[in-house]
Amino acid sequence: MADTSFFSIKIHHGGVMKRTPEKHYVEGNIDYIDYVNANKLDLDEFKKMAEICGYLKNSITFWHRCGRSGNRWRLVSTDNEAHVIRKNIPNDNMIEIYFEHLDSYFNIEDMTSIHSSNAADYNRQQLVQENPLVNDFSDSEVELTDGLLIDKHEKTTQYIVDEWEILSIEAQRKMTALEGESNCVDSTDTKSLHSDSENEILNFPTFNPQIDGDNPILVLECVFESKKDFKSAVVTHEIKNGKYIQWLKNDKERMKAVCIHSECKWEITACKMQRDTSFQIRKYIPTHNCKEWHYDNRKITSSFIARKYLTEIKSNRAWSLVDFRDRVSVDLRAHVTLSQAKRAKMLAIALIDGDIKDQYKVMWDYCIEIDRTNPGSTIHMKFTENEITNKPYRFQRIYICFAACKLAFKVRCRKIIGVDGCWLKGPMYGTQLLTVVGIDGNNNIFLIAYAIVEKESKESWAWFLNYLTVDLDVDETGWTFMSDKQKGLIEAFNEVLPYVSHRFCARHLHNNFKRAGFGGFTLKKTFWAAAKATTVKEFDACMVRIRELDPNAADWLNDKEPSQWSRSHFSSDAKCDILLNNICEVFNSMILDARDKPIVTLLEKLRYLLMARMLANREKAHKWSSNDVCPKIKDILHKNQTATGEYIPRKSNQWNYEIIGATIHDSWAVDLENRICSCRKWSIMGIPCKHVIAAIRAKKDNILDYVDDCYKVETYRRIYEHAILPINGPQIWAKSTKIPPLPPTIVGNKKRGRKQKARRKEADEVGASRTKMKRKQQSLDCSTCNKPGHNKKTCKYNVVSQETTSVRQKLPVRRGHEEAGQEKTRQEGAGQEKTVGREEVVDIDSDWIYSQQTQS
Repeated sequence: MADTSFFSIKIHHGGVMKRTPEKHYVEGNIDYIDYVNANKLDLDEFKKMAEICGYLKNSITFWHRCGRSGNRWRLVSTDNEAHVIRKNIPNDNMIEIYFEHLDSYFNIEDMTSIHSSNAADYNRQQLVQENPLVNDFSDSEVELTDGLLIDKHEKTTQYIVDEWEILSIEAQRKMTALEGESNCVDSTDTKSLHSDSENEILNFPTFNPQIDGDNPILVLECVFESKKDFKSAVVTHEIKNGKYIQWLKNDKERMKAVCIHSECKWEITACKMQRDTSFQIRKYIPTHNCKEWHYDNRKITSSFIARKYLTEIKSNRAWSLVDFRDRVSVDLRAHVTLSQAKRAKMLAIALIDGDIKDQYKVMWDYCIEIDRTNPGSTIHMKFTENEITNKPYRFQRIYICFAACKLAFKVRCRKIIGVDGCWLKGPMYGTQLLTVVGIDGNNNIFLIAYAIVEKESKESWAWFLNYLTVDLDVDETGWTFMSDKQKGLIEAFNEVLPYVSHRFCARHLHNNFKRAGFGGFTLKKTFWAAAKATTVKEFDACMVRIRELDPNAADWLNDKEPSQWSRSHFSSDAKCDILLNNICEVFNSMILDARDKPIVTLLEKLRYLLMARMLANREKAHKWSSNDVCPKIKDILHKNQTATGEYIPRKSNQWNYEIIGATIHDSWAVDLENRICSCRKWSIMGIPCKHVIAAIRAKKDNILDYVDDCYKVETYRRIYEHAILPINGPQIWAKSTKIPPLPPTIVGNKKRGRKQKARRKEADEVGASRTKMKRKQQSLDCSTCNKPGHNKKTCKYNVVSQETTSVRQKLPVRRGHEEAGQEKTRQEGAGQEKTVGREEVVDIDSDWIYSQQTQS
């Protein structure tokens, strides 16, 4: 790339400026000045050039040519014009300046004094002028040829003039010839893209919104690509300088703005260029006579703030509104309200994430790109008919399962799957995200498939499970699904997968247990003991204890299959003993930020999360030993090994041992050949328990040989050897020929009020502050029937309370009932009307009224 800090000037001087039939320069001579510093170029520098060429600085006017073919002439009469030349230096770093002579030339004495002063004031530099008639130079002879003053010397005299170097025309021709032979092509040169034979404005100053948007420089003849760019630049200039302008003209052809103060002379006018959509400044008076700074500028809108701080908001979405408001107020030196800052931040986030309606238009293109880059992936979309006739269908659902996820899960992931649904926020508010999560060999979550549906229902879950069973080849044996009993999920399982084992999250089951009226610490402790029991006998003992505490609670639990919530009845095929559906809850917490995005942005964040997670696990697995088990399984083994010191193994035969604990009730039988322990932990998990490890030590075998293969590092590597391949950006996606769908009617609806973003926590959950629990609302017990959930006022057995429920009185607040009665008597005796005035009035409960009546 050429260095634009220094350039060369080709000076035409000694000629005549003709103005008929069109302006052109005839005769004269040419000199070159090299290494001109662009940062120092102004009108005084041009006058110094005139003096170096031998002319009085005030006897010359300077012209330069602009336009793509150079057919426009501009007079360099101000520093602003010099700055325009500096900003529009061509690629060859060569500009042409024409001297128009207004006064007489120097006489011989003037010329001699100028040359001596230049030699004293400036450094020395070579000055050679081209004239084919002059070949010899003498020290003292000076002649005037064709209006040009030529200084003859025997030897070339050097004059150093600032940073300019004047070369001969012959040397310049040689340089041009050498450059002409070069075959170099600059791939970054895009000036030809802007060429236009009908509107040659190449050398006009142009406005670039990407570079000059935050700090626009308004100059005469500056060209703007559109009317919108011009207006935006003027408004930004207005806000930056604390002024307030008004638009006198604002149409398709012309725009004119003046300062709001009538005495101020500031004015700017731009007109549309011929055969072009560009606007050019035709008149500009840059000076403001008014001194007032406008702090309440109505041009500082939320959209202006959003565009100005777009990059900073993108990198810091957690920017608090108060800090953001204060920052904007200081930067713009203006008054910005908190609500204005909030709207600006919301607009900026909408610009960053994209428009929700535009993203639905590229859904077909996105599906084509996924199928192209990740062949074998499953993508299904479903639509609903539009409520308006002859209109495109509306989007309803989408299901995505990448080929890498399908192949990885089929390698050796355990046949236990967690299904869950979470509600989406932001522009997707009202829709649901359904996910299916498995568990890998290191007890980490493994996302298999996901879908976006209109709501959780039997129909949507059945649609989702039908595609899932095909992708994972779900058969009738060995599969276990775990859920939180979402809406319609149980019915969908009974319809699509009636043969698979189904577990419920024990925490959600206990919450329902409490809502049914079976609370209390003792019941809670016994419930969890029954859930964690690994043998049927231990489970039955816990249920007997629950029946002793509350027979109704035991009856409530007996209606639930023990295989759905207790380890004692879990199948050994899943090799997993989890009681909570935390695998889905963990994934939901990982995508909190993505759930607030439009649909394509949401899907892309999920895809990138999968791609990055599979890569991280793949690279992590290569650091582990091939003959080992995964790290989290090693931790479990280490914990079990520590506990084996309490047990004494007694050998029965080659494979069978009796493990004796500290008490007579702590004795267990172990069969190493069939991998069975009477505590059932080894069968349920596939990891040797403390009893099994005691027997393995007695047999002097390797503990790792008795760990299930799903926990081995080799299996883990095979799971993550597959990768989700990257995709291109939307700008180069293949365009689908199908009609793009419309967004669902529920998406984008601007309902009144703030939309919910945080999940409602349970009573015993820690709040968002992480320092205190949520305020727990105790269940009320009726004093009439002793049943929970209501008080005696609403009790159906309390007839008197029902009769007096409709009676509502407003009485003055007093500390005691006697004072209230005395006040009432005093007011009636004085014949005064009862008025509220400053006296506080409250509603008295009807129960209190009834108690007063009974006392009287």
